[in-house]
Amino acid sequence: MDNIILYFLIAFTVNYVLLFIIFAVFFATRKIISTEKQNIISSQYFVSVIIAVRNEEKNIETLIQSLKNQKGINNYEVLLIDDHSEDRTIDIARRSIDDKFRVLQLPKERMGKKEALKFGFFNSNGEIIAFTDADCIVPEYWLYTLLNQLQNTNSQMVCGPVEFYGNKNLFAEIINLEFLSLTGIGAASFFVNKPFMCNGANYAVYKSIYQDSMPFIKYEFTSGDDVFLLHKVKQNHKITFCNSYEAIVKTKAPASLKEFFTQRLRWGSKIKGYRDFFAIYVSITGFIMSFAILFSIVMIFFTNNPDIYIWLIFLKLSTDFLFLLTVTDFYKQKKLLRVFILLELLHPIYIISTALISIFYKPLWKGRRIN
Repeated sequence: MDNIILYFLIAFTVNYVLLFIIFAVFFATRKIISTEKQNIISSQYFVSVIIAVRNEEKNIETLIQSLKNQKGINNYEVLLIDDHSEDRTIDIARRSIDDKFRVLQLPKERMGKKEALKFGFFNSNGEIIAFTDADCIVPEYWLYTLLNQLQNTNSQMVCGPVEFYGNKNLFAEIINLEFLSLTGIGAASFFVNKPFMCNGANYAVYKSIYQDSMPFIKYEFTSGDDVFLLHKVKQNHKITFCNSYEAIVKTKAPASLKEFFTQRLRWGSKIKGYRDFFAIYVSITGFIMSFAILFSIVMIFFTNNPDIYIWLIFLKLSTDFLFLLTVTDFYKQKKLLRVFILLELLHPIYIISTALISIFYKPLWKGRRIN
């Protein structure tokens, strides 16, 4: 029985190592897109930026200012869809906007981010729809870079990189590095032509493609407006990742451990709706690897031959470091690797505990219970 468990651990570790070495190699060798070398073709298209807004009085003005500062493109509008905010979000927004912006109220019988985005879609005028979140800051050439990538690659959907901003302490560094690992996995899946994960804070798609894919977004889940769309679009259309510094969107980092777990429970809720094989494969691989690492750590102290377990842990740590080295290099955040060991110690505990907690507990997000 012990040998069977050991063979299982070895097989899954090898599987994990091979997967993430491939991710690391493709991420490291992917060409960085430079705005200076792009063809100026984005001005041909009118773009609608749709943003669902709820209780973001601390962030909305910063987002609006960053959208006002867009360069390289003038043909765009911004739709702020208020999902029944209970604070001063909309008052602040209306004082901050110019004539490129519209603030729309989601009808009272509808609620939730997905409904807000859907409402915004049917009120938009653009040939291309771009999305970000209300707690984000977008760079000056964000729209310009996304659109040029969309056009120059003849794609129907483009997704972009996202990173946290906010607090600067040990906790912030750990969750920032963990978040970069997630965004890195998502980007790498594009580079190996198996895209399965993107971030709703940074993507754009042709309006006609979005409309055709809307029935597959799965409104019963609180999260997943981006991923379910991606899974559907990739079945029949070309999608791409915008590997450019000028496209990096910054999103507000969780300020506390409670906020962090609430965010991850919300994100994790959509996994039950996955039907994409590669998405399921990567999710299961990561989850089982977390069990394998914790089991290996325990076995080091309860076996007469701990060497094999030490080697398994070493292989996993080395692979993760190689992958995160390539990701942090792109984001120019290599300094975060100083908390790598702390993250590796905490990560399997967090993965398993989050999965178990989600079975019994559905936290509130912006005053609403997640589904």
